[in-house]
Amino acid sequence: MYFRKPFSFEGRISRGEYFLSDVIFFVYSFLVAMLLLYIDEYLDTNLVDSVFYHIGCIPGYWFYFAQNTKRCHDLGRSGWFQLLPFYFLVMLFAKGDIGETGWGPDPLIEVEEKSDEEIY
Repeated sequence: MYFRKPFSFEGRISRGEYFLSDVIFFVYSFLVAMLLLYIDEYLDTNLVDSVFYHIGCIPGYWFYFAQNTKRCHDLGRSGWFQLLPFYFLVMLFAKGDIGETGWGPDPLIEVEEKSDEEIY
């Protein structure tokens, strides 16, 4: 099951949930930018400023960094690894650790168990 605690920095997520998290973050960022552009045109102001954009994206940033941290945990690494250049490629393509780790149970095994329970 995806997105149980999307704003929490604890636990692990799979590659699929990580990819969906990236898509959600980029769509959210785009919508915030479009909203600011619309407000700027409608009110004839100069609100399209990076400060207002980043303020509008604070919930998105929290979500994005929380999901990245959980993906790092799935790879057996600290959440700080997400700050390394190009580490997002590792998070996107590398297979997570199998079984339970110090950061929680395997997210793929949880999905398989839930699927089995729903069938019976």
